Amino acid sequence: MNEEKVLLVDDNPTNLQVLVGTLEGRDYNLLIAKNGKNALTIARKARPDLILLDIMMPEMDGYEVCRQLKADLTLQEIPVIFLSALGDTEDKVQGLNLGAVDYITKPFQPEEVIARVNTHLTIYRLRREVQKNRDELEYELQIVAEEQRNLLPQRLPQIEGLKLSAHYETSRYAGGDYYDIIETPKGDQWVTIGDVSGHGVDSGLIMMMAQTSILSKVNN
Repeated sequence: MNEEKVLLVDDNPTNLQVLVGTLEGRDYNLLIAKNGKNALTIARKARPDLILLDIMMPEMDGYEVCRQLKADLTLQEIPVIFLSALGDTEDKVQGLNLGAVDYITKPFQPEEVIARVNTHLTIYRLRREVQKNRDELEYELQIVAEEQRNLLPQRLPQIEGLKLSAHYETSRYAGGDYYDIIETPKGDQWVTIGDVSGHGVDSGLIMMMAQTSILSKVNN
């Protein structure tokens, strides 16, 4: 597994030393920023998996850094843990309202830092895996939906005395319903309608198998 990147942002060298000493040797790729502007530059370039962000910094404080991170579509999902000597509930609420996932009060307790970093890296990793699986499922559904559309009759037959029309729409992508109008070797027109229970890839595949089987029997 690739090392997860953790960006440490603090204008105080001593605090950075403590954080590095706490987290080094734990399969993290530690990145360092000594001010808010530098933190944003590194975040845009390196795409860290977690940011530990000091609040009280000159020129650009941690609140403003967090605002800009959350306003950037490419960075807004990165979890941010605020670091501050400010322990008031109001300060914590402000940080959480800006989109931070947690808040660690200085002076740091190594065990607390390690526990919170591990927790939020795990949550972030699992969330990305869920999103990846969802994207893959979405792609599979689109493929099945396209195959289903290809199996539907492209044109309805012209039958004297009848006016035929049809509308087919699944609940989302793929579904288990289908219809077809099949001409037999004798010239008869057979209307077939099927309904496979459920939605999604499985029911869509069963539908296609059933339709293929019916066509095979009719033609044989």
